[in-house]
This record gives sequence, C-alpha cells and structure tokens, in this order.
Amino acid sequence: MFFLGDARDVFKSCQEGMSFKEMRSAIPWARENPQRLERIVTALGRLEMLHLGKDFSEQLRSERQRGRKKRMMVWLQLTDACNLQCGYCYIQKKPTHMMLDLAKNLIVKVASDCKRAGFNEVVFKFAGGEPVLRWADGKTLIDWAKGYFTDSALSVRFHIITNGTILPASLIEYISLGKIGISLSLDGTEEWHDKQRRYLNNVGSFRDVDGNINKLLSLGIHPYILTTVTKDNVCGITKLAEYCVQHELSFRFSFYREVPTSPDALKNDNQQLIKELLKCYSWMADNLPIRSLYESHKFGDMNLRSPKIRGCGIGVNGMTLTSDGRLCICQYEMSNPVGNVLDNDVVQLIAEQDHYRLAENRVEQIPVCIDCEWRFICGGGCPFLTKRHYGTFKHHSPYCEVYKAILPVLVELHALQLVRKFQSRSDQTVVKA
Repeated sequence: MFFLGDARDVFKSCQEGMSFKEMRSAIPWARENPQRLERIVTALGRLEMLHLGKDFSEQLRSERQRGRKKRMMVWLQLTDACNLQCGYCYIQKKPTHMMLDLAKNLIVKVASDCKRAGFNEVVFKFAGGEPVLRWADGKTLIDWAKGYFTDSALSVRFHIITNGTILPASLIEYISLGKIGISLSLDGTEEWHDKQRRYLNNVGSFRDVDGNINKLLSLGIHPYILTTVTKDNVCGITKLAEYCVQHELSFRFSFYREVPTSPDALKNDNQQLIKELLKCYSWMADNLPIRSLYESHKFGDMNLRSPKIRGCGIGVNGMTLTSDGRLCICQYEMSNPVGNVLDNDVVQLIAEQDHYRLAENRVEQIPVCIDCEWRFICGGGCPFLTKRHYGTFKHHSPYCEVYKAILPVLVELHALQLVRKFQSRSDQTVVKA
C-alpha cells in the first residue's frame, strides 16, 4: 500500500524537504486550493505522520492531556471455571469463584486507593474463566455499586470479557442500558474459530457465539471482538476482518502468548503471520470500516495516536485481582501475585513491586530497541512474554519482526482512510456547489 491522492503529494513533498509555502507552489492542486493543503498537513500532523514543529507538538499534547481521563483498568477474576477448553488459554481452570462479599470489599478498597492516587475512573472487568457463569454475582455487584458510589467523585464502571456462548437476558438488558460494556472472544469464522474454541465435549462453539452476536446486533449492541491469533487460525484472519467490518464490529488482534504448559503447535511462525496480516490489511484497504480505524481495529496494544515507553499499562494503570483476592500486575502473571489487596495500597504496590521494575524497563533501555523508529509505538511488546523466551526483559519482543513489518502498513492504512474522508468531503462540496 502507498499514500494515495493528495496526501501522497503532501507526504512526498515533505520527504523532499519542502516548506508549506513551497508546497503551495509545487503541487498543482494546492495552488488552486491552499485550504485543502492546510487541512491535509494539519491532519497528518495530528496523526504524527508529519512533524510540524515544537509548538504544534506541545499544543497537540496539551489537547490530548486535557481530554484524557486518568483511568485504572482492573481485571476482576469472578471465576476460574470455564465451559470451553481453548488450547492457548493461560488461565488455570478450576471450580473456584470469587465470593460476593470479597468482591465488594475488593471493589471498595481499589476504588478508595485509586481515588486517593488521583484517578478519575476505575473500570472493573468481569473476567475468568467464563464470568457469565457467575453473572448473578456480577449483576448484584453492579446494582450494589450504583448505590454505594452515588456520591463519589470517582466514576466506577463495569465491563465483561466473555466467550459469548451464554448471554442471559438480564445481561443483555444491562448492556442495553449502559450498565456494563462487553468484549467477546471470536477467533475467526466457523472453520477457524472452532479449531481453537471448543466446548468440553470437543464441539466447536462458533454457531452459538455467532448467534449471540447477531442477537446483540439486532438490539443495536455492537460487542468489541477479541481475537487470539495462533498458528491454527492465522490463515483465517482476513475472513474474520470481513465478518467484523460487514457487521460493524470493532476488533482486536492479539498474538499467542505461551506459558510453560502451552502447546508448541500453536506458536506463530512470524513469516507466516506477516504474510497473513499483509493479506488482511490489503483487503481492509479496499473495504475500510465506516468508523475511524482508531475505534474499529486494534493491532495488539499498539497505539498510533500517542507514544508509550512500555508495552502496556502494567504497574501504572492496570492490575489484576485473583478469585481469592490477591493482587497481580497482569492476568498473564496470576501465578505470581505481588500481595494481598485488602492489606496494601494497591496503586502504590503495583508501582513499587519488584516483579517488573518500572524505572529499569523503559523501551529505550532495551539495547536492540534504542534506535528503532517504532519503539514508542510498540513499547517493546509484552515484557513477560519476552522474558519467557529470552530470560530477560532487556531483549526485543519475539514478535519484533512482525511489528516492524506491519506498523508501516497500519500507518498507511490510517492515512488511506484519512485521504478517502477528505475526498468524500470534497465530492460533497462539489455536488453542493
């Protein structure tokens, strides 16, 4: 893919070192429509594809900071039980659940600590296992929290991460009323999804999940789709993108992260992964979603809008609470808790824990990453996956070559959507005239 139309002209002129004034003279259409040139340059600057000087960057940073809430994301492990057997899942399945009174105490404690630390909002994500198996408790927590936090300056919200096989009527009602958000796991269309996400009796789950997605869509609910990409389903990601775009579903690709007990057969081959991702994004270039790509698709934890110094919010704005009330810095690390929630200031504890020292593990401190142009977009990837592979955090991600191959394509995909947006507005202006 390449920059197309007017944006391509602007980008090429910038690469040649032209000033704005020189572009107005050198680009034929810009002489007739300098306002369009200004809009494109500004838009590319806001996407940080062009550097428009220190003053512009400071203004952009200030605007983003003003509009950004300080939010803590909390994984709340309602249950360790599940009705599926997904080969790549790193959660140890067992018939244990978070007791309702413990859940209330944890929510109050975390909310209190976050408020004291200056957070504006806490989002509790009901997770598992399969949290819908404990939806009765989840519903009770939502109803209780509405009354408990009525006068609080801190916003407390709820979200559920589900495999989508079971959707009780009351859960759908609560989603419709905005009392809880929903993310739903879908690993492909039927052939590909059923390779990975099967019931305990080994029957595929796609038909039930697809049926529930369509039920939600019929009510105007668009669940956020979470996809784990492994060697088993990578060849189906283009079909999945088609499914999501056609149904106007936002979706995210996450790469397989193994633990010591994970099957090697699911491990991605990076060259195959690159090949299939390029194929997928080539299709998307011809079938762009209606909504902004920032909202409709996410490539792992990558964020093209703002730089980051680590792969995720680990130790800063994210935490995990196990079903027995222990605090972990990540759901991937639930076997290595850092302490008990009720006995500690959780915000302070996740920042000061020694499982992953924040001050020592910025992406620019990783030797291979120091000179990489994409380091502040990928942030180094998942640090614990890197450590599992190489025994240290000070190493580039095992998916590094994938990031380097795909991130330029994603930038161009965003630019292409921007160009088409401008073209559409221009066409509408011509019609009105």
